[in-house]
Order: sequence, then C-alpha cells, then structure tokens
Amino acid sequence: MMHYPDIRLQPIVSLSTHQVFGYEILSVPQTGADNENRFSQCSNTQLLQLREWQLATLSSPAMVEKLFVNLTTDILLGEDTASYLLHNRIPGVIELQDPQELIKLSDSQLKQLAVHINRLQFCDMEIWVDDYQQEYGSTLHRAGIMFDGVKIDRFAFQRHRHNASELSSLIREARCFGKYVLVEGVETPEDMETATHAHADLAQGFYWPEHTVPAQLS
Repeated sequence: MMHYPDIRLQPIVSLSTHQVFGYEILSVPQTGADNENRFSQCSNTQLLQLREWQLATLSSPAMVEKLFVNLTTDILLGEDTASYLLHNRIPGVIELQDPQELIKLSDSQLKQLAVHINRLQFCDMEIWVDDYQQEYGSTLHRAGIMFDGVKIDRFAFQRHRHNASELSSLIREARCFGKYVLVEGVETPEDMETATHAHADLAQGFYWPEHTVPAQLS
C-alpha cells in the first residue's frame, strides 16, 4: 500500500477576468524528507501513477477549472510512456516540467518529441511548457513544437517585475510557442499590474491562497 502526499492546489488566474482559470497540482512537502530527491528517484511509471491518482482524487462533476500536472521530458519522449498516455488519456493539462532538458536533446530526439506532443494534442490533450526562459527559444524553434500554453519561469518574471516593457518583450517571444502565456511568481498587486500591462493572459503565484486536499492511502 503506497502513501501519497497531500495535494496542494495553486490557483491559476485570468488577468482579464480575475477568475480562477485552473489549478496546478503540487505535493505538500513532507516534514523531514528530501522531497525533491524523492520525486527525482521515481520511475516514469511511478510518476504517471502519482499524477493519475491526484487527478482521480480531485475528479468531481463540480470541478470546471483545468487541472495542471507536471510530467518530464523523458516521459513525453519515451515510446512506451507516450503510447500509454495516448491510450490512457489524462483528464488534465500536461506541463512539460523540465524544459532545460530540451537543450540536451539531439535533433532526431526533438523531432520525435514533437511527433509525440502532436499526437497527444490530436487526442484533445493540452500540453504546456513550464518554466520558460529566453535561452530555450532557439531549441523550441528548431524543434517546431507548438504548445497550448507557455509558463514564464518565476525567476525570469521577477527579473522584469518592475519593467512591463521588458516583460512584454519576453511574453511576445513566448507567444511564438503557445496560445496562452502565463507568468509565474506573482506575489503583490504591483506584480499583477505589471503582468497585465505586459499583456500576459494568466498569472500564478503566492498572491493567491493555495488549497490543500488530504491524501488517502491507496
């Protein structure tokens, strides 16, 4: 019997309506545990099982907001895991969580990744890229991948949090790779104002309170 961690739901908010657009599903850190190392040592199968369990736990007819789950480049690139996702559709938005791994891929691997992502999107799954930074742009251009959305890395946002013009330039670049652009790391009303003036679509960060859902033994 495996004990999964409690679930954190971090709101994703529309900057035009100020309504909740969705929630990123995160895990509550366990006291005294090396949580980052714990998840890095999980197999692809274990990570998929965790995400499926989280989505099943949160499934409700009343839930209309999108649920965002993180998956690795390795999972989306692998033949077996990509095929599994095609036949076991995840009822949520998939975030490619480690774009820094993309720059390590060969051209043939990037092409294969693009094929897998296109197939998942054809089956009505949304694929976003997380933690976008400017240095990933050339790799994404080379890969020819068009995501459903792009999340601006929170540190990249905070570098430009006092300059809407600079942030707007980064957002225009990110929009080349996705329909929606979200800024992470929003913490203050001033951050909200900057993100809005820079023409981001969505925002996420500690400005909004998270929700916690207790885990059950499964």
